[in-house]
Amino acid sequence: MLNPRGQIRIENTFQLKSHTNIYAIGDVIDWQEQKQAAKAPKHAQIAAENILSQINGGDAKKTYSGQPELIVITNGKVRCSSPSSLFHTFSQCVTSCRSTASHIWACSGVSHWATGSLAR
Repeated sequence: MLNPRGQIRIENTFQLKSHTNIYAIGDVIDWQEQKQAAKAPKHAQIAAENILSQINGGDAKKTYSGQPELIVITNGKVRCSSPSSLFHTFSQCVTSCRSTASHIWACSGVSHWATGSLAR
């Protein structure tokens, strides 16, 4: 049920390999990707659809193939940098948000982990 690192072995449907009526998602799973909070909603969506399918007498058919790896580094209150030009609009999003606590921001369809004080 667990790999040598103590992570839960799963199928690409998020079902445990040893118990197909039990699901696991998030950082505890044995899946070759970075552990990031931004990936949890997709894990949950697929697992929920498969659970509902099983409850209704069907099979778990939705599968997970991973998500793009993402690193966003904030450079102060109005700038950010990213290896990809796709996220240039992140700084525009951040400047429209105000917070003094940590939050998950949904900008350009991608969740970003931002901390600290963000001002206009």
